[in-house]
Amino acid sequence: MKRVIGIVVILLVIAIAEIGGSYYVGGLAEQKYRHLITLMNDTPGVQAEVVSYERSWFKSQAVVKIHSFEGTQLLPSTILHGPVIIDPSLTVPVQFQLAVLKTVITPHSPLLFGMPGPINLIMPFSFFGEIHFQLLQKPVDYQGNKIYISSQGLEGGGRISKNFDTYLVETYYPNVIVRENKEKVGPQVEFQGFKTDFKFQHLSDTEKRLEAHYELDKILGEQGLPGSLEALMMNHVLNIHPTMLDGEFEMGLKSIAFLTNQLGPGHIKIKFNNIDKAAAISLFKNGLMIQNKSNPPSAATGPSTGTTGPSPSTPPTAPSTDATTPPDLGKKNLIDLLSKRPHFTLEDFNVTLPEGTITAKGDIAIGGPEFNNVPDPDKISDILLQTLEGNFDAVMPKTLLRAMVKNRVAGDLSRDPQFQTFDLTQREIAIETQVNQFMAVLSKNGILNEKDTENYEIKLSFSKGHWMVEGKPVELPSATTPIPVPAPIIPPVTVPPAGVAAPQPAPNPEPPQPVIPEAGPTPSNTMPAPTAPAAPKPPTPPSQSQSKTK
Repeated sequence: MKRVIGIVVILLVIAIAEIGGSYYVGGLAEQKYRHLITLMNDTPGVQAEVVSYERSWFKSQAVVKIHSFEGTQLLPSTILHGPVIIDPSLTVPVQFQLAVLKTVITPHSPLLFGMPGPINLIMPFSFFGEIHFQLLQKPVDYQGNKIYISSQGLEGGGRISKNFDTYLVETYYPNVIVRENKEKVGPQVEFQGFKTDFKFQHLSDTEKRLEAHYELDKILGEQGLPGSLEALMMNHVLNIHPTMLDGEFEMGLKSIAFLTNQLGPGHIKIKFNNIDKAAAISLFKNGLMIQNKSNPPSAATGPSTGTTGPSPSTPPTAPSTDATTPPDLGKKNLIDLLSKRPHFTLEDFNVTLPEGTITAKGDIAIGGPEFNNVPDPDKISDILLQTLEGNFDAVMPKTLLRAMVKNRVAGDLSRDPQFQTFDLTQREIAIETQVNQFMAVLSKNGILNEKDTENYEIKLSFSKGHWMVEGKPVELPSATTPIPVPAPIIPPVTVPPAGVAAPQPAPNPEPPQPVIPEAGPTPSNTMPAPTAPAAPKPPTPPSQSQSKTK
């Protein structure tokens, strides 16, 4: 009997300890929860505040309001108190933890930044050390505004350091299909093996650092979007200072194919600094507002259940209160951005095309104190070029550069009324002549130099509104007048209509007719007339002066 009483007493002591301990650790869990919300506010563009926190013996109910570029949402959470937690819905049903936070991130949540939901977040609070959490998502069928997303689900998680100065989030989507609607009609894009890593560091009270890494194994396009992309990688680094931003962007890929065109491998890396923090965030926010206004959210299909909209237990996303943007706000943000003189460095550009490989490096700075007091925001461009300073070095295949110049010249000549009267053969002659002269001007000014038999080397700088080569101003061919040639650009040529025989020469002497010169080099400021079309035509009769000479 005494043994039974002893066991009962021990069980009562354990129960009282569990109840009392559960309420006590509930207070510690609340402290950690509020610390998490404070950490969330360090993320650029995200603001969170605890709306309510109700603590009971074994669990607490909390609601946080989250503001971001994507809108505003009330996010409820359940916090299970330790030290012993029993919950069949957990991956490990029985756990020894300080607490376990459970929440559901619903569709259209600003935390998803356009990705489909819902996503289950499970975050155990340990007594000591780091906090590790899980992100879980079942297969999703999501129907939005003119977009349908089918996903095999999400695997992910992360960790938060003991002193809350660093957090890491990792996600992995095995397969995602995107098209306009659920029916398999129209263009479709399939993403395979999409992985993301986010790391946020609180370096000091004023300095923070955000790193993002993306990997994508493959993209496949079907039904109107024939193409593929293989092994895409992107890295972002953003250093956050009290009023300024700096960082770098890097992207690499193995190959891209579309129709018969293919390029790759390729790599690009850009560094930037002197970026006004408030102006950059405002510009990004305004851009998303315009995008959201043109693509408003619609009902979403929930995972596996086929229900419409977010989970009934979760409040829906509220629209952003900042629904309108003053028309001049974007210009003001741009002026603020330029007043700090942002600086960009192209550390590496390397892309392989069928014609060869392009490599380039460069450096550019724009703006400055000239933008501190702009009387008319509509005249930004008037002083923009005067503040531009930079340099550009590149190596480009000759065939590719010539093709680019040819496209430009063809576009310029297509606006000439006389050019429009000629057939394809005549137009090709005119274009090739202008291309040769265009390339000659670039070479004469020292912009183009032969690196080897297959590549050109290009070296240019820009300062105070002028292009420079080796410190000397040079003039580039104008977009409207590619080469300074006498008017008219193309001399008129009389061409008989199709199916009409050319008139026979009269026995009496005729006025001199234009003689089409033979192919050969011409002065840089003139163009040969196009050759006559390949139609039966009698030879040009000699003039009187020619007859006397003979």
